[in-house]
Amino acid sequence: MTPRGDRGYQFRAVRMRVGGFSTLEVLVALSLMAVVSLVSLAYTSSVRTFSTVALGLIGEHSPAGQQMAARLRTVGSEWIQAQMEYARQLGYEGLCASSNCTFYTPFTDCSGATPQSPPLSEGPAQPPELPYARIVVTWDPNTPVDSSTNPATNYLQLIEVDLYRSQADCQAQTSFMTGYTSVSIR
Repeated sequence: MTPRGDRGYQFRAVRMRVGGFSTLEVLVALSLMAVVSLVSLAYTSSVRTFSTVALGLIGEHSPAGQQMAARLRTVGSEWIQAQMEYARQLGYEGLCASSNCTFYTPFTDCSGATPQSPPLSEGPAQPPELPYARIVVTWDPNTPVDSSTNPATNYLQLIEVDLYRSQADCQAQTSFMTGYTSVSIR
């Protein structure tokens, strides 16, 4: 049995260990939280102000011609990408009997007289602002050859897609945009 005084000392020691934060710890934590809050508030308000100013300036000083050219480049690059994906799905091994082939879309040449026949006419819709396009298919001579076909065919086709702004540009072969890809035969 322990004396009464010792039990009281043990009780106080346990109570102090279980107790909460001291006043000093709470004040330090509140001070740190206040500083972090003030810094983050200042940062977010400056970012918001910068974002508002930046968004307000987009297109503010760009001449209409530059905006039109940028939009036309976007439309053209989307069509070229779609045409190249169509070429990957279609494959041109049945359309190209020789080593190189040139197709025009949506017409059979730059004159615009005869519409292109399927399967090229069934490809992605051509943008009206870029009415002429040329697809050049070449066979990569550095790849293996499939000798079971007559004539023997290379496994890799190189595809070039050119877009023209006008009939005169098409006839002069002055492309507005050009895209390249490769397609393996099936």
